[in-house]
Amino acid sequence: MSEEDSISEFKRWTCYGTLFLHRSVTVALTVIVLLSSACRQTISQSFQSTGRTDLSPETFCGAEVRPRQILIKLSGCGEEFDVRELKTKLQTVLRTAIDDTLVTEQVGSGCLFLAESSRKSFAELSLAFSQFLFNSEPAAKSLLKEAGFDNLHIDYVEPNFVIHADDKSSRAAPLIKEPNDDHYRSGDLWGLITRDSSRLDIDAPEAWGFSTGSDATVVGIVDSGIYHDHPDLLKNIWSAPRSFTVELGGRKITCDPGTHGYDATAGVGKECYPADDNGHGTLVAGIIGARGNNTIGVVGVNWNIKLMDLRFLDAGGTGDTRNAINTIEFALQAQEQLKDDLNLRVLNNSWGYVLNSTNCTESDSLRLEVDKARSRGIVFVASAGENGDDNDAKPHLPSGFSLSNVLSVTAFDRFGDLTTIQRVPSNVGKTTVHLAAPGDDIWSTCLPRKGLYCEGSFTSVAAPFVSGTAALMFSIPRCAALGADGIKLKILEGAVKTSAMIDPVSGQNLTVTGGRLNAYNSILACKK
Repeated sequence: MSEEDSISEFKRWTCYGTLFLHRSVTVALTVIVLLSSACRQTISQSFQSTGRTDLSPETFCGAEVRPRQILIKLSGCGEEFDVRELKTKLQTVLRTAIDDTLVTEQVGSGCLFLAESSRKSFAELSLAFSQFLFNSEPAAKSLLKEAGFDNLHIDYVEPNFVIHADDKSSRAAPLIKEPNDDHYRSGDLWGLITRDSSRLDIDAPEAWGFSTGSDATVVGIVDSGIYHDHPDLLKNIWSAPRSFTVELGGRKITCDPGTHGYDATAGVGKECYPADDNGHGTLVAGIIGARGNNTIGVVGVNWNIKLMDLRFLDAGGTGDTRNAINTIEFALQAQEQLKDDLNLRVLNNSWGYVLNSTNCTESDSLRLEVDKARSRGIVFVASAGENGDDNDAKPHLPSGFSLSNVLSVTAFDRFGDLTTIQRVPSNVGKTTVHLAAPGDDIWSTCLPRKGLYCEGSFTSVAAPFVSGTAALMFSIPRCAALGADGIKLKILEGAVKTSAMIDPVSGQNLTVTGGRLNAYNSILACKK
């Protein structure tokens, strides 16, 4: 093989990440470099390193590698070579040409050596090899010849890959983070953590090991309003950073800086000042984002978050399609006007209506508005209802809209069974309900007249667990990069199979996943 052909083949191999150094004929004839100039940039982009002077993690092509180490395979060093002498000579060459802190050791019983630096990452060692062997070929030949490497071949150079047992239980325990809030410490918040062996919670402490949320993420609470002055919500309420104007029904509405959302039930001039006189929206808001680790009350799935108040339900908890559309449209226009200052990623919708059969006409206008939210990269979480229905046969909307950003949520109790009200269970649907979440005796934030904290049940409180999980995932870069549709898929992938979500006779799923929400699993799934 000619030198030109050898280098050409090397480029092909390295650009595919298969080999780092292709075998040369002899060092005296040619030295094939670790990184050719043609694909050096491509290969360097495959590495990730966060530091030089410590043992910060490094990866190559997504696989973890030992920091600051490189494996070098030589050939031609048969029985006539003293391996200890060869190791010493190799270390001398590497310290002179690559890094004066390198220490080498033999690996196994052959001609494989490990070189470790005290300051250069694997990516930097790779580039140093390239510069020495390719850009300084005469000097390289001379130095190698002086060290007695005339008849040695360099087969390859590669990372020292980190290897794990293919058994999740054998790996290090997840980082667990827990808040000091009263109801959490007392064990009341079973949806976040259970103190018994049932483990029906969403594994919140393990999920919080990755993130406790972000003030940069906004969740819209499409509901009855929020009590903004609640001590566990006050710091997590979204406020407009500046004045902005939306247009609804041919009328322009300008909201001032410091306002918190929209009220479709209010009169002209009052739309930008929502409040909650029902309590439902405040209950939902606390599950998603009650302030965490502040020693009082409850904690939400997100300790830090921004909750946008989007009211369309009146004091009796009733609304209509028109006001639902106007409320969602307000949020989308506000997002467009405020741009990066309104990072709206999730809409929670703990409400709906039921059609008698699939032959009935669903609301195309509401569906189009939800689809518009999809086009803006927003996850639309909706409660599945608790009528004892199969939503496949009797559609519950908007949870039943077949859109890629819609997550339909049913509820289960602390025993793992479907939550029931007067012996009527929460709705299921093997194609229209995605998963279950905690939805029975859930402590959250309430209006002052209810004592600031109270319990809620059913799918209305199950949905915000899923909304909160989606928002938490948006605060984790590798999850956020997947977008709304990707996060929905990872939430479904992370679901834990639950007997109550499986038909005991047919063995078929009663929901899409046949499982319940697990925030920790869903975050882990973002790696896949």
